Amino acid sequence: MADFAMDGRGVNDHESETELGAVWYAANYYYEASYRSGREYGGLVFRRPNGMFSVTVRKGTWDSLNYKNATADVPAGGVPVAMWHTHLPGSAARGVSEGTRTVLAVGDLLGDLFGMGYDDFSDGDMDLARRATAARQHNFPIYLATATVIKRFSPRAKEQIQVWKKPPPSGMQPKRPPSGAAPGTGVPNAPLR
Repeated sequence: MADFAMDGRGVNDHESETELGAVWYAANYYYEASYRSGREYGGLVFRRPNGMFSVTVRKGTWDSLNYKNATADVPAGGVPVAMWHTHLPGSAARGVSEGTRTVLAVGDLLGDLFGMGYDDFSDGDMDLARRATAARQHNFPIYLATATVIKRFSPRAKEQIQVWKKPPPSGMQPKRPPSGAAPGTGVPNAPLR
């Protein structure tokens, strides 16, 4: 697989039939490494000339990812259609003091209570999708992946945020089939509410 050679960016050769399928693959393929390294991973979802979807990947810091010049990562003939990235809980932060780790854990707990947790889009995420949509003059969503959730924010969609629950990557918990998945794909038929 022509993946990034740990230099921080590259293209994954895996092809999916849908945009969501490509993100679902990326979430399962990269989330555990993202968590263990304490860095967000993400990139662009693009449509290949054959109509299939794949992802680019790059590494960020534990709480951000730089999309600057991300289109340069897309192979010739590919058309960017969305952005994707991981979000990490405070417990995944590396290189911080124990006090900071405690503050982050409390922040995760309070965020969960008030709908502002690590598994929610930040204002910056949503603003990035709005700016990309305006620049391209068509909907350009951003996906967020955690160990157990994939969310999509689509600025021009009637239902702007869609959510799919998923099992954690195989290395983070014993494998089990996702509920509500389309037969044989692991990708759900419809978003959860």
